[in-house]
Amino acid sequence: MELDELFSVRNLFWLGSYDAAIEEAQQLQAKTDREKIDRDVYVFRSYIAKGEGAKVIDAVGDQGSASTDVLAVKLLASFVTQPNNREAVLGTFTEWLNDETSKDNQMLQIMASTAFAEASDTKEALRALRATGNLEVHALRVQIFIGMNRVDLATKELKTMQDLDDDSALTQLSLARVHLASGGEKYQEAAYIFQEQIDKTMSSTLLLNGLAASHMQMKNFSDAEKYLQEARQKDPKDVDVLINSISCAANLRKPLQPLIGALKEVAPGHPLLEQLGSCKSEFDRMAASFEVPAS
Repeated sequence: MELDELFSVRNLFWLGSYDAAIEEAQQLQAKTDREKIDRDVYVFRSYIAKGEGAKVIDAVGDQGSASTDVLAVKLLASFVTQPNNREAVLGTFTEWLNDETSKDNQMLQIMASTAFAEASDTKEALRALRATGNLEVHALRVQIFIGMNRVDLATKELKTMQDLDDDSALTQLSLARVHLASGGEKYQEAAYIFQEQIDKTMSSTLLLNGLAASHMQMKNFSDAEKYLQEARQKDPKDVDVLINSISCAANLRKPLQPLIGALKEVAPGHPLLEQLGSCKSEFDRMAASFEVPAS
C-alpha cells in the first residue's frame, strides 16, 4: 500500500481519534498481503488504545500464519488485558527480540518497548528499539526519555524526527511533549500545538488532555478544567485524564472524591491512589496526636 493510502489512518491513530481510525481503515481495500497487514495493525492498535484488547485477541486467534506485526500487536493486547500473565508476555517479547527471524521487525520493537515501558522497565524498553529512521520508534524514545527526566536526550530524538518529517502529526506531538517537559515559555507553545492539531482534525481525549496539561502548567486551571471535562465526556475511563482532573480540581478547591472514585474503578492500583491513601493515613495519625483525652 502506498504511504498516502494510510496517511489519514495513521494520523487519526497518532492523534488519539481511535474510532475514526478504525472506521477509516475498514474502508480501505487491501490489494496485497502487506497492505492488509498495515491496515489491520492500525485497527488492532486502535482497539487496544480504546481498552478493547480482548477484541484483538479474538480477531487474531491462533493463526499460525499471522504476520510478526500482527502477532506482536496481539501480544501487547495480551499484556494489557491479562495482568496476571504480564511476566510471561514480557518473556515472549524478549524471546522474539532475540530471534534472528523476527528481531528486526519494527512493529515488534514498538510493541515490546510499549509493554516494557508500561512495566516501568525503561532499560528494556529502550533496548527493544533498535530501528532508526522510523518516526514511531523515535517518538517512543522521546516519551521514555521524558519519563526519565532526560529532556536533553528527548530533544535529540526529536531533532531526528524533525529531520525525517517535521510536518508529521507525530513529530508535532513529540515537540509538544518536549515543550511540556522543558517548562517556562514552552508551555504556551505546547498549548498552541495541541490546539492546532484539534483545529486541523478533530478533538480527542489525547489532544484535550495535552491541552489541559499545558494550561495547568500555566496556572490556567479554569481553562484546563473545561478541556478535561470535555475529555472525560469522550472517555470517562482515561487514567491520564482522571489524574489531571484530580490535580486540577485540587487547585480549584473543588471536590475530589468523585474523581478519585472514578480512578479507583479503572486503575485501583495506581500510585496516585497509594499516595493519597498514605497522606490520609498520616493526616489521621497527626490529628489523633492532637486529640484531647476525655476527662
